Amino acid sequence: MAKLFTDEKGHSLIETLIALAILIAVLVPLSQLFVRLILNETSRDLMIASQIARGEMERTIARQEYSHANTTISVNNKSWKCVRDIENNKGLVKISISVFKGDEPDAIVQLKTLRLNPHFEN
Repeated sequence: MAKLFTDEKGHSLIETLIALAILIAVLVPLSQLFVRLILNETSRDLMIASQIARGEMERTIARQEYSHANTTISVNNKSWKCVRDIENNKGLVKISISVFKGDEPDAIVQLKTLRLNPHFEN
């Protein structure tokens, strides 16, 4: 029995290449799965942030709430911050809506529009 294993000196090049091919065949689909999961999460966040921004913009225009505001919204157990900035300039109101995920410093979505201020008098 001891003689059976004494003649082997290691793996052949063919065995190593076959093992490497099997490893690659398993790892490539797994890496693609992880990339899709990450992109799916990013797409979902972008969609949620866009919906929050559009809703805030529509509310602001419909109610003519031309003042600054910060709102925190919870969606799917995630915190979203919606910031409304207003600039009044000679009868034009520039409305900027920015949506942030949690405490992240960069906005995921920003919407801007100009509206006539009905309360402005020359």
